[in-house]
Amino acid sequence: MTRKEKRELMKDKSLVCTLIIDKYLPRLFIMFDQLTDLRQLGKVTYSMKSICVTRLFALLCGLTSMNSMTNKLNTNISITNLSKIINEELSDLPHYDTINDIFDDLKIDELRKI
Repeated sequence: MTRKEKRELMKDKSLVCTLIIDKYLPRLFIMFDQLTDLRQLGKVTYSMKSICVTRLFALLCGLTSMNSMTNKLNTNISITNLSKIINEELSDLPHYDTINDIFDDLKIDELRKI
């Protein structure tokens, strides 16, 4: 790819984001889904992937507190975009209490490997 072609790609940020997502995130999503899930099967609403990706994207958006994540990221546009990115139908984002509970129980060594 020439420098001119790269500049043209940069004009369309959504294309750049798509290329990054298609290249790097599928492997990451698989690793998130392989984390040990200690929740009771009958009470699981969100996949490990959806929980981890929600938290990751909140951090990437500069939302460092769980409360700000719930208040600012929980929009129809965010839910639609995260659904497309993780290829799962989300009707809502996981509540920060759910995310906190799961991260409290995660095996830290598994997370460090990712």
